[in-house]
Amino acid sequence: CGDKRCGQGYRELMLEDVLRIVGTPSQGEVTSEPRHGRPEDGPPNEGMHQTRSMTPETLYEERLSSGKTTALFVVLALLFLLLVAARIHASGFGSLAAVFLLLVCFFAFYAVNYRTLVIRMSPEALVLKFGVFRWTVPWDTVAESRRDDTPMLRVGGAGIHFTMLRGRYRVFFNFLEHPRVVLGLDKPRGPVRDVAFSTCEPAKVLELVSTMAGRSRGVDPMR
Repeated sequence: CGDKRCGQGYRELMLEDVLRIVGTPSQGEVTSEPRHGRPEDGPPNEGMHQTRSMTPETLYEERLSSGKTTALFVVLALLFLLLVAARIHASGFGSLAAVFLLLVCFFAFYAVNYRTLVIRMSPEALVLKFGVFRWTVPWDTVAESRRDDTPMLRVGGAGIHFTMLRGRYRVFFNFLEHPRVVLGLDKPRGPVRDVAFSTCEPAKVLELVSTMAGRSRGVDPMR
């Protein structure tokens, strides 16, 4: 089950645990006690949020969803379904009804595919999974990480979006709610130089990203 308050997780992997895991062979599951959300992680948000117990292969995993985002896509799918029915009733199945039907399928796919965002960190990379879509960011490609305050209108909505910001091409994995973080890459993936994604644990995510990216460059985070 998931906790409905953004910023409150069930398991936390401390910095010392990360260093021990990436520096030693697999020794089974590593966990720590449940804790309450940090104030800097932001206020509670609607939707499901869950973190899981960690293992040597998975340093961090977060699953989050957004009731507002899912509701928006469902409402749009139903709206265009009503328009399809209205057009068929008025003049039969014509080109406009076909367009509306395509939009029904489009928003229905969005409602299902973008229901849950999975954020997973291993000793090798960060993996973002949004339904059938997956994006991998190796640690040695991350040059910087920070909170993302790009306005939602500039992002382009929920789901996966690509946009140019400050001369850098950025991919977004995001919901209509929840905080976001952005990773700057010094080894672009195609034209993409920045990767932004929603998370209910921005402070912890940024700490782990900084630690793992630093280690990939030979930087000791404990110094």
